[in-house]
Amino acid sequence: MALIDRRPRSLSARTVEPTHLLVLRGDSFRRLVRDDPAVALAVMSGLSDRIRYTTEFLSQVRHWVGRMSAGKYKGEQFAREMQDWVRQMGGGGPSQAPAAPAGQVPAAPAGQVIGYRDETLATLAAEFAQMATQVREREEALQRQVEQLRIEID
Repeated sequence: MALIDRRPRSLSARTVEPTHLLVLRGDSFRRLVRDDPAVALAVMSGLSDRIRYTTEFLSQVRHWVGRMSAGKYKGEQFAREMQDWVRQMGGGGPSQAPAAPAGQVPAAPAGQVIGYRDETLATLAAEFAQMATQVREREEALQRQVEQLRIEID
């Protein structure tokens, strides 16, 4: 991206073993894209994959936020669907969870996530799943406390 928009790079990298690094400078990149349309198309294809992945991710986040705000996050099926989503966003395929009941949006629509993978978004999906689990556990604990209070009042 930095080669295209001339802004600072958004990521960095470290090697775990001795490595030879090749550098592609902006002027060389622009000349390569200008002189070879196949390179330009390959760059656009990569950016398109990234945009599709991010769009699908945001659509799924919206789906999960909607379920949580509606209080539809109880039970094993929710946990299994969310784990499948996290696995799919992380690059692994979905497990063999049952399909969503008629009229419901499936947690991770088959074929929607493409080959591109973004480690940052995959990590965010895992953190979101952890947050959903904590919210569910907190609500269940509060419900147990309310039940205990009812028993003591009676």
